[in-house]
Amino acid sequence: MEIDKDTPIYSKSQDILNRGNFVNNLVHLLQNNNDEESTVIGLYGPWGSGKTSIINLIQEKLSTSGRTSSEISEDTRYVLVTFNPWLYSNMKDLIVEFFTCMTEALGQKGNKFQDIVELLNEYKWLISSISNSIGIPQIIMQLMGKCIGGFIQRRNSRNQSLMFLKNNLVEQMRKNAQRIVVFIDDIDRLPDE
Repeated sequence: MEIDKDTPIYSKSQDILNRGNFVNNLVHLLQNNNDEESTVIGLYGPWGSGKTSIINLIQEKLSTSGRTSSEISEDTRYVLVTFNPWLYSNMKDLIVEFFTCMTEALGQKGNKFQDIVELLNEYKWLISSISNSIGIPQIIMQLMGKCIGGFIQRRNSRNQSLMFLKNNLVEQMRKNAQRIVVFIDDIDRLPDE
């Protein structure tokens, strides 16, 4: 008797269900999106339907960007960030660890992202200090609202508001030609709150 495992695949060579065309279409969409704003793609499906396998195949494809390994230079690769929110027990840890994953992935690319890493660390510190005093659900509502500048009274080490810091971070990321792709998996395993 053989036991089937519910484990994702990690490579095109393991893809016996022929997900290649779907993955190629998603990668094409990411590679040819010239919008300066961020793009969000949601992959929905029941547990065990292969969402993580799709993510792994997209990561494999983006990490080579369609070139042979000898043609890939450090500047042409995407920065791939993988985050699994299921690993964290509360919203504050989840937010802090999300920004930690971002800074680690960018930090591995050397000094190219130094300014962005510093801004992300300040942003992470400011968000976490605010979350201690007002609670995460209120932060989310305030960040989405238009009155964030007047709401935030705390300052970071540069004495800047959270909104100013966020705008500075967005501008620094826009100046960098290298794309950052963030993969968030296992959201369906989180409790609603």
